[in-house]
Amino acid sequence: MDAAQIFARPLKIRYVRIEGAQRTRASLVEDELRDGGAYDAETVAEVSTGLVKGTEGLQALGVFSSVQVVCDNVEGEPGLTDVTVHVRERGVASAKAETYVDGSGEGGVEGELALRNALGGAELLAATASYGSAKSGSVAVKASKPRFWGTPFTASLAATSGESRHSRSSCVELKHRVEATVATKSGANRLTMRAALRDVLPSRDESNPYKYAASAEIVAAAMPSTKCSVAYQSTLHDSLNNSAAPSDGAKIGLDVEWAGVGGMGDVSFLKGDVAARAYTAIADRVALGVAARAGVMCPLAGTSSHFSDRFFLGGPLTLRGFQRRGAGPRAAAHPDGDARAPDVLGGDVVWNASASVAFPLGGGLLDAIGARGHVFANAGNLAAWGTPPGKVFGDLRASVGCGVVFPTPAGRIEANITRVLRAGKHDETSRFQLGIGMNFF
Repeated sequence: MDAAQIFARPLKIRYVRIEGAQRTRASLVEDELRDGGAYDAETVAEVSTGLVKGTEGLQALGVFSSVQVVCDNVEGEPGLTDVTVHVRERGVASAKAETYVDGSGEGGVEGELALRNALGGAELLAATASYGSAKSGSVAVKASKPRFWGTPFTASLAATSGESRHSRSSCVELKHRVEATVATKSGANRLTMRAALRDVLPSRDESNPYKYAASAEIVAAAMPSTKCSVAYQSTLHDSLNNSAAPSDGAKIGLDVEWAGVGGMGDVSFLKGDVAARAYTAIADRVALGVAARAGVMCPLAGTSSHFSDRFFLGGPLTLRGFQRRGAGPRAAAHPDGDARAPDVLGGDVVWNASASVAFPLGGGLLDAIGARGHVFANAGNLAAWGTPPGKVFGDLRASVGCGVVFPTPAGRIEANITRVLRAGKHDETSRFQLGIGMNFF
């Protein structure tokens, strides 16, 4: 009997025994096996596939250090099998400290204290604190529960308080928010309800604390602002063969937000952001990559956009050759003839695109650690709402360059040499850039 015949033989699960679960409820394990399709399977192949998927689901819960599944024959019943699931639970309390890179490209350190699976349902209660390289910091408390109310969704509630220092905008931004999220099991789709209190604190003159050292536009934004919004994030497609240094596949992501729900809050807008990347081999170990992103924020009810909600552009992994938040609309000027570049204000319409070719570096140690060379060209722009489309796409920023890419578990590291071909009057550029993160173009 060949393998195909064996896998096609009838087989059903008679019962499941769970061993090693001291705190974890048996129903949690059974639900993962059921979702995998093991309980409805009718052939050897279907049972095998269902148990593999169920095991992967159990491991994804993060409460077990090991999961093993054993199938035993049932005497006198060749079409039935008994399944034993051996699990080893992790400890309830944990602590960790790690480095991070956020979506804006700022790095820092983060510490976390967590209680997981204390009630046997894979629930999580965590407190985190972080401090960034730009002297930004935050504290947060989060509670989450997978399989909320017996559904395949994960529900979470989080409260965050923090501040971000924006040297190119001469201000400190304070953010306090509470958000409730429902996410699919894979995390590919997330629906969030958010209530936030924000404030912008303009920088003050070092020699005169009663005087602002910020532009009139930043000073005008210096007042508390409330926001009530609903946001939806989705990974529409992801077939990348490597998240940090892909050479094949594609990824499409969507992020939308509606602020001013029910007339609550003092900001009202619709905001959408879509990004796509695709890679394909054009020669042996040589890959072509193209990427594009577009975002629009449309103010509603006669309002204007708030500084805290706008798009920003520039950075070593997004618009190479430009400093982080270094491209786009600026204030008219600093007060009293200050020689610094005018404050970055952000924008309501953004786009950027890139094309790159990645190639091996000739073997040796660099090849062993996965390092690759690449050449690239990228362009983009950032503009205020109401800017004519001709200027949005015509007044672009552009650069070309080459560098080395190092894929790591923490993200993609790039060391690049760039040449800026086109920039705005006050854009801040850089000949050499080093960047790390998972969001790249």
